[in-house]
Amino acid sequence: MDGMKNWGALLGRILLGSIFALSGVYKFGHLAGTADMIAKHGLPMAGLLAFAAALLELGGGTFLIASAQARWAALLLFAFLIPTTLIFHAGDQVNMMKNFAIMGGMLMVATQGGGGFSWDTFRGIDGADA
Repeated sequence: MDGMKNWGALLGRILLGSIFALSGVYKFGHLAGTADMIAKHGLPMAGLLAFAAALLELGGGTFLIASAQARWAALLLFAFLIPTTLIFHAGDQVNMMKNFAIMGGMLMVATQGGGGFSWDTFRGIDGADA
């Protein structure tokens, strides 16, 4: 059973982290467009926020995939999704529900850890049951 839990945690982290890592790469490649979209929603310092979002998504997604400080990465991405969902997806039920589902996955990683096949476990700092 542990093998199944470890493989499931690994696949789950890859799937959850990939959406953020890929979005961060996209945002870095399109910072001006991301800043424009942020500005259209009335937020100040759109260029800085676009860069911060790209960095947070790429870094958080990468850390989650590798399970390097997976609990913290998951909490950070969970917190990031709160204003993102409320500001950018208000009135868009499909994207709101998608984000709520992702937030649920982040809470599972934050509370359960990254699983046995993780950098955290290899380093002995966070295992599946920590």
